[in-house]
Amino acid sequence: MPLNTTHKAESMADILENKAIKESISTCLARKKDIPHVFLLTGPAGCGKSTIARILAKELNCSDLITYNSSNSRGIDTIREIEKNIQLAPILGGNKMYILEEVHGLTKDAKEAPLVLLERVPKHAFFCMTTTEPSKLTDAFRRRCHEYKVSPISDLGMEKFLKDTCDKEGVDDFPEELINKIVKEAKGSVGIALNYLDKVIDVLDIDEAISVLESTTVSDKEAIDLCRVLIGQEKGATKWIKAKKILSNIKGEPESIRYVILGYLSAVMLNKGGEAEAFIMSCFVESFVNSGKAGLIFATYTACKEYV
Repeated sequence: MPLNTTHKAESMADILENKAIKESISTCLARKKDIPHVFLLTGPAGCGKSTIARILAKELNCSDLITYNSSNSRGIDTIREIEKNIQLAPILGGNKMYILEEVHGLTKDAKEAPLVLLERVPKHAFFCMTTTEPSKLTDAFRRRCHEYKVSPISDLGMEKFLKDTCDKEGVDDFPEELINKIVKEAKGSVGIALNYLDKVIDVLDIDEAISVLESTTVSDKEAIDLCRVLIGQEKGATKWIKAKKILSNIKGEPESIRYVILGYLSAVMLNKGGEAEAFIMSCFVESFVNSGKAGLIFATYTACKEYV
């Protein structure tokens, strides 16, 4: 099985670093009563927000887990669907949780619609929302949430995690040079680090292993070329044809490419960006750790075709 599956966090104790958050959530859940029904997890992409959300669902005995990505399900219809179904208890018993990824991507109306609902969540239901841009949420929205800021893993913490993973996999004397390279490329994301480690953990020759890593790490040029196409003047099919050429030759790790794209578009937004650039950014807020290159291709296609 992939390392990303066999070594994924299963409990709050498994979450790396973020000690204050782990202690606060664990204390909160231990109360057994008056547990908050609305959680908001903020922090940069790849820091573990979605993992914590799924652990919360498990700790809260949620047999029914419904996930929405707000970059794809942005409108008020999504909120109305939730309002319609939330009163129904799970068929299998227990509780239900709604996870709204990148909740800042909801439209203005969709952000305002659930304010009353978030104050009167049924006893059997919970919300856990994630966002990389909490400043785009209103104070009224955030006041209704139990908010936690999640931090990426430090380089030292990531180094220890990778060495511990190698030990668990029965790999002795894994080269320090490779550990350091993976730490540098992962940028605090456990998912990316495990993907890289999976590619080279069984490669015995260090030069060959470095070659494998370099062939899958992203150069800024690859991702920036794709960004320039996405924000270019071409429309629809013409833009997609140009993007396909870049995607066909791109060899970087999709999640690393996503980080570069978001960083580039963030700079554009702060300089002179508008609705079009905001829409393109929304296509890349969902992690590619599990979907890989297919996720990158679909996000790019959506960005090219839907905003014309």
